[in-house]
Amino acid sequence: MFCTFLFSVCKRFNQLSFGAIFPRRGQLRTLAIGWALLALSACNSLPEENQVLRKRVAQAIGAVEARPIGDSLTIDVAQVANFPWDTLYVFPTTAEVERISRAIGTPWPGGENVHEDDNLWVFMHQGQIADYVYFRGVNNAKLPNFVKFYGHFRIGQLFTPATAKFKAVRLPISPEWIDLFPPQNRPVLRPGYDPKAYIPY
Repeated sequence: MFCTFLFSVCKRFNQLSFGAIFPRRGQLRTLAIGWALLALSACNSLPEENQVLRKRVAQAIGAVEARPIGDSLTIDVAQVANFPWDTLYVFPTTAEVERISRAIGTPWPGGENVHEDDNLWVFMHQGQIADYVYFRGVNNAKLPNFVKFYGHFRIGQLFTPATAKFKAVRLPISPEWIDLFPPQNRPVLRPGYDPKAYIPY
């Protein structure tokens, strides 16, 4: 909404005729357009991560740590992410910015790739990014609201509030990690997205 407002102000400024009041109209117009473009570019940057959502996700997944090794629990993401969203895209390991953009169907404003052992969840609402959480690998355990888990998902796998029910397990082979599994259904991807397509560097 703010970006639309800036665009309309810039357009209106360009249409005005200031005449003798502002003799350097061209310079003022250029300055206004420059500021508007700068503000619009800021609108395309990734906002700060929602720590409330991050904490809720971390607590939901981390709750399995209080259970015996080999035990599990089911996480209903629709209950955890209690805001309007209709699609969740999951990136459980290395994924380039371009691949993320292709998977979600809109440019991903994050400036860096998802790295190995990272987990990025992108929540969408009506084709727009609604929110996200980004859990970096084990070396970032000191980050706020951190939980150490390994996602067993396809890169860019798609879920809805009805299907986003994940199983968190403490496996005997790696009890220091929480293994997170999707429902036992065939992976769903956004139509037209091919996770195996070559992404040039």
